Amino acid sequence: MKKICLLLPVLLLLFASCNNHEKTADNTLEKKADSLYDEVMEGHNIGMAKDRAIEKARQLTQRAIDSIGKLPAAAQAAAAGYKSRLDSLLKDLNYAGFAMEKWMNEMNWKPDTIEVEKRINYLMDEKLKVNKVKDAILGSLAKADSLLKAKL
Repeated sequence: MKKICLLLPVLLLLFASCNNHEKTADNTLEKKADSLYDEVMEGHNIGMAKDRAIEKARQLTQRAIDSIGKLPAAAQAAAAGYKSRLDSLLKDLNYAGFAMEKWMNEMNWKPDTIEVEKRINYLMDEKLKVNKVKDAILGSLAKADSLLKAKL
């Protein structure tokens, strides 16, 4: 009987530590998921902050393309290289805006409804996607800034 009395507290302590380990692991996974979600939101916020700049760059680019189109044939031919770069820039700007909108429409804005391990995988994928979108936005704006020589 004494052995059982001595063994019982040890077993309870062992059980409690195992149970506590599971809670700690779950808490660690939750923190990782929360951290990933914050990183995804940071990418989103950076991209969205540039929304007006993208639109302004599109307008300026389209205006420059239209202006070249109104030039005499010789001047249009002389500006063909610049127009080609403007066309490429407009394509990049349009893609950046489209990519952000597409990503936002496909993003699960309530990922906490997903089991934590699947949520971590999902958010890692979303982080990659939103970073590509953010890079497309920032890259096209940098290209616009250098090509148009304007502060956007």
